[in-house]
Amino acid sequence: MKMSILTMRRISVLAAMTLIVSSCGGKEPIEQDAPPNIIFILADDMGWGDFSAYGHPELQTPNIDKLAEDGKLFTQFYVSSGVCSPSRVAFTTGQFPARHGVHGHFSSPEENKARNMPDWLDPVVPTLAKQLKSVGYATAHFGKWHMSKIPFDGAPEPTEYGFDKSYGYLASGPQLPIPFEDNPYFRAKTTEVMI
Repeated sequence: MKMSILTMRRISVLAAMTLIVSSCGGKEPIEQDAPPNIIFILADDMGWGDFSAYGHPELQTPNIDKLAEDGKLFTQFYVSSGVCSPSRVAFTTGQFPARHGVHGHFSSPEENKARNMPDWLDPVVPTLAKQLKSVGYATAHFGKWHMSKIPFDGAPEPTEYGFDKSYGYLASGPQLPIPFEDNPYFRAKTTEVMI
């Protein structure tokens, strides 16, 4: 089943760290009818009410608030799963993750097999990144991928799903130099490493 660009755009809004950036750049003036830049942020274990832009009385999220102020503030977004891998498969493909056999987080090949799961999302599936590229967007993914087995040897890289550039963790391909074993709390600093 092929999704329309309009349907795929509805899926791609604001919700760690998938960024899809327009080929318009950021330095040149943007023409009135130029396509919009699209930034999709997925934060595991965070709900819409955790942002001050949505009315949280104590948490202050000025950067997210600025994105909401300058762009669109969506109030009807739902994630198809409370677990990282299936939720990523859903917004990457625009399809229910069960369609691809992904109903839990990707793990070792043995654990995936025991749960009747593949070792990674099949790279031939339609993806939002491929759809956006087909209409002239430049695409990139930064941060947590987690749509393949652990360890990642032999798994497709994010670029095989339509991303021009990828830099992250829990994925094949270029990896963020994050010493998880030495400091399990370093993950909170990944944004600093990416910038």
